[in-house]
Amino acid sequence: MKPKRLIIELIVLAIIYTAVFFCYSVVYAQIYNSPDIANVYKTYSITPPSPPQILVFSTFCLISTVVYFIRSVVNRYKSNIVNVVLLVGNVFSVTALLGGYQAVIELEKAFI
Repeated sequence: MKPKRLIIELIVLAIIYTAVFFCYSVVYAQIYNSPDIANVYKTYSITPPSPPQILVFSTFCLISTVVYFIRSVVNRYKSNIVNVVLLVGNVFSVTALLGGYQAVIELEKAFI
């Protein structure tokens, strides 16, 4: 594996994640009319992830899996790095779909 290739793949994943994160931050702020910022100085316990955080993670997993599936098909599955990222993304996508489904249910309960 070439280090340059690995760095490029990490940059692609970081770009996908930041795009998804900022899109959900904007949508979340518009829905609740407030920014999604926690007061860090008064937080003393670990809280479970909120439904919007779960949706960000699940969307990141799904988009990265689709992007790397397309890259694998174009490269005819010759790149080992892309294949490994695709396999890990598939595992995360399955778990994220379950978490994303629960997050959607929680968001629906909040609006009812």
